[in-house]
Amino acid sequence: MEIVAARAAYERLHEEMPFHDGTFTRWGKTRSASFPYGHSDGVEVGVADEDLAPWDEFTTKVAASPIAHEGEPGQGQVREGE
Repeated sequence: MEIVAARAAYERLHEEMPFHDGTFTRWGKTRSASFPYGHSDGVEVGVADEDLAPWDEFTTKVAASPIAHEGEPGQGQVREGE
């Protein structure tokens, strides 16, 4: 059930702006050349007995990029429209 809750939290964060630029830091309302990826493209959710990445804020911050902030806390929310 934990995996379902984590996926739901991630989905809620991206309801209004579901498309990203590939870095997970810039988001848009519609798919375009600037925002070609859906919010779940490149995302896998897993569960473990202990938090393997306590700095990862992917279910609480819109711009919690696994690429731009590898191994570090997220840098806040960045939301851009077109």
